[in-house]
Formats: sequence, C-alpha cells, structure tokens
Amino acid sequence: MIMPGFNVKQLPREFVVTRGTDKIRLEDPNPHVTPSQVMEFYSATYPELNNGSVSAPNVKATKVVYDLSVTVGKKG
Repeated sequence: MIMPGFNVKQLPREFVVTRGTDKIRLEDPNPHVTPSQVMEFYSATYPELNNGSVSAPNVKATKVVYDLSVTVGKKG
C-alpha cells in the first residue's frame, strides 16, 4: 500500500565492468530485463562477459549499481 503524499520511483540501474584498473560504466539497455540478460546483451561488445557473473545490487543515493565480474581462466 502506498501512503498518500508519497511517490514511488524506480532507481535507474548502472552496470560496471572492470578491466584491469579501468572501470567501464554501461547504461541499462532495457529496465524491464534481468541483470543477467543485460550482461548477455553486452557480451557481444565485451566477450569476456560470456563467462562472467553479476553481483548483488549496490544501492546508491540515485541509482542501483551492478558489477559484472569477469571470470579469467588460465590455459594449460
């Protein structure tokens, strides 16, 4: 139940990919899809996300941030 006089607003989402010491901030392509689907969407541009994982949401004052972790393996 929403109390009179209160507005409910969904916070925008931001996705962050860490490459070495660089943090790449990605826009939310569609707020109606899951964070895993967003990671799949960006895997065309960032192929390392194919084996990655999504962190739990980190709520900031004005947005919700998800870290897209890259799983790096070794050959041999």
